[in-house]
Amino acid sequence: MNIRKCVFGFWILWIGVVGALSGQQFQLQNVPNRVSGTYAVDSELILEATFTVRHRGAASSFFVTFSAGQSGTFDPRLASTTGGATLSYHLYDSSISRNILKDLSATPAPQEVLSGSFPDDSRWSSQDLSFVVVVPPGLFPQAGTYQDTITLTLYSGTLGSYVQEAQRTFRVNITMPSVTELSLVPPGAPFNASSTSSTLNFGILETGKTQAIDVIVRSNQVYTLFLVSQFGNALRITDPTDTSEVPLQITINGNPVFLTPNVSYLIVSSAGATPYAGTRYALSFTIQDADFPTSGDYSSVLTFTLQAQ
Repeated sequence: MNIRKCVFGFWILWIGVVGALSGQQFQLQNVPNRVSGTYAVDSELILEATFTVRHRGAASSFFVTFSAGQSGTFDPRLASTTGGATLSYHLYDSSISRNILKDLSATPAPQEVLSGSFPDDSRWSSQDLSFVVVVPPGLFPQAGTYQDTITLTLYSGTLGSYVQEAQRTFRVNITMPSVTELSLVPPGAPFNASSTSSTLNFGILETGKTQAIDVIVRSNQVYTLFLVSQFGNALRITDPTDTSEVPLQITINGNPVFLTPNVSYLIVSSAGATPYAGTRYALSFTIQDADFPTSGDYSSVLTFTLQAQ
């Protein structure tokens, strides 16, 4: 009787061992704590990250999903500052194919998850998978650090039949630097960061002749804009021995302004952040009647100063 009990216990133990060897194990490794980068408004930001799936045991397929983050939507996703400002971004399988990565709540297509397979192997084997965070050009959020948290989930099996194996989170961290830029362009022209000086040529000075220029400010913070005119509302002859002047009417956005030579004139104070295209200040200069000025060349230098606050 005692021998029979011993043999029965032996077979129960043997069955347990066989079951363990026929199973499989999965692990997620090297998932980054954060995917970080600094955004430049005129360029696309692409951040690539890689993680590892490990496996041992019976042959199996697997796939990895990505949550929507705080926005609750998959495209675009939203990162935000502690103050509540938001920045949209995209989470793709690669910068080339740009398939949007999703989780099971969205009933994803096969191309909307990362997937692979492992052969039957009692030893650990691994595969590296990658994804990209993309911020498109032309966004103009407030300066600050924008964050989102994404949950990455590993499943064994296929989208039709699966078992959750592991889960990790990572943080998307995008820095938007302070931007305060000024551009001098022809009337109606778009902002051009490299155009910071301009020459207006009246040709022969005649009453009523007009020249115009647009000053465009692009800023993601509060700013103040000043103007200094070398000779106020006038052009002065370039001969240093003569003080002849030709009066100018100067307008900003259609409103006449009266400038004191070499004294700063406040165009706008504590203006809020601008759109990506900038805020435009249209300046015009019109020759006024002059009392027989000396023949010669006349000029004036106007200087614009932009200050962030």
